[in-house]
Amino acid sequence: MGRVLGGALLATVLLGSLALFNNALRDEQPSRAAGTPRDRADGRSADPQTRDNSNRIRELQTRLDELEREHGKLRAAVRASFMLPVAGKGEAHPGTFLDSYLLSFEQGGAGSEYFRLAVDAHAPAFVDRLVGLVADPGQPLDLRLELIGILGSERFKGDGRVVDSLLGLLNAKTSVELAKPTLEALATVADRSAIPALERYAGEVPWSNLPYEIYETIAGLAGDDRNAVLRRLIVHAQDGVARNLVLNRIDRADADGALLLFDETWRLGKDARIAAADRLGSFRTDEFKRFVDDRLAVETDPDVREGLEQAKEEQARIPDFDAMQAAGAPDANPSIDDPKAWASQRGDMGVQWIELTYDPPLRASHARIFEVNSAGAVVEIQVTDTRGQKRTAWRGNDPTAKPGVFEVRIDAGGAKVAKLRVVLDTNRRTGWNEIDAVELVGPAGRAWAVSAVASSTYGGN
Repeated sequence: MGRVLGGALLATVLLGSLALFNNALRDEQPSRAAGTPRDRADGRSADPQTRDNSNRIRELQTRLDELEREHGKLRAAVRASFMLPVAGKGEAHPGTFLDSYLLSFEQGGAGSEYFRLAVDAHAPAFVDRLVGLVADPGQPLDLRLELIGILGSERFKGDGRVVDSLLGLLNAKTSVELAKPTLEALATVADRSAIPALERYAGEVPWSNLPYEIYETIAGLAGDDRNAVLRRLIVHAQDGVARNLVLNRIDRADADGALLLFDETWRLGKDARIAAADRLGSFRTDEFKRFVDDRLAVETDPDVREGLEQAKEEQARIPDFDAMQAAGAPDANPSIDDPKAWASQRGDMGVQWIELTYDPPLRASHARIFEVNSAGAVVEIQVTDTRGQKRTAWRGNDPTAKPGVFEVRIDAGGAKVAKLRVVLDTNRRTGWNEIDAVELVGPAGRAWAVSAVASSTYGGN
């Protein structure tokens, strides 16, 4: 690498020399200002000073040509210094790119973008070196940040070396500047096995630093166990801000887990109960209404009671486009963007779902989905029976060309359907793909949903 660095320095000197000579050539151009003697007919200048300038220009031009030839040779030599033979083909050795990238940070350098891209392209070939550099506090911070970004890509998902290295960076003394990209990288490459270490970190880090990113990463990795994980986190939350951050990440589809989380929060003192009451108002299914009523029956603190009363009032109001708008029989105008139907948070946001509860459950053979505003986005129907067993009852393309009723045969496995989830790909049809109601049809009759939850809601989350 000494030859590489020396060549690079010499190239810099030569480039500087070329610039100086070019400037000199520009400065030495003969003046054509008024009063300058005109050239003679034979093309030679009649002015001695002009002749001297012309001679000097020719000398400079000759020297410049020589330097350009030397520069070309030097550039070829520098390129060759980065080319180590691989399998006799003369291809660039990946490790050379990393060595060159490290050199670009020496003496306070900002790092070469060219070599960063080369390192990124060849990263799997020297991942052990990368994780070692990331873990080394003696390396420049900018270098470590760039390498964290490289390691935090999908190609390293599940790579224990990468995950362990990133987790090792997190402790109470880790700066926000380093911790934030580390958490972002872990959200991509880690799996649920990293959650215990992240939970410990959440208990160590000062609450003024990164609580949002910590909870966001943990909730994203938790999957179906999110509410159980959040229930553990809420116990260690040190203030109201942290508790709200936990409560705002509740998995609404897991009603039982959400109720356990609220129950756990209720045990943590007055401030925690107020935080829970503030969040309960947006949960409008019967289970949560009973939860509020049960707490009102025993709560004595006036501030907490006030929060519960407000939650009760909010539960009684169904906001426009809320999931609960899809409970019961249809009442929306299918041809317009109607607030009496459920709508996702944004019109085109990929996969979204609405899950409806039927009480009493019904043995069903068909589902009739009342589509509003923009139709044809349904891609899957899932059902949950009375034992809690889930299955995919239908998957395919929704042929509904205009708003109306999409009726489809479902396979519920012969069991009674307690819940039905309609999954939509909202990118398939432009605009909001809204659902007004879903009717179950079976040998014993028909049924409308009594309650509903959704992955997101327009105006909500």
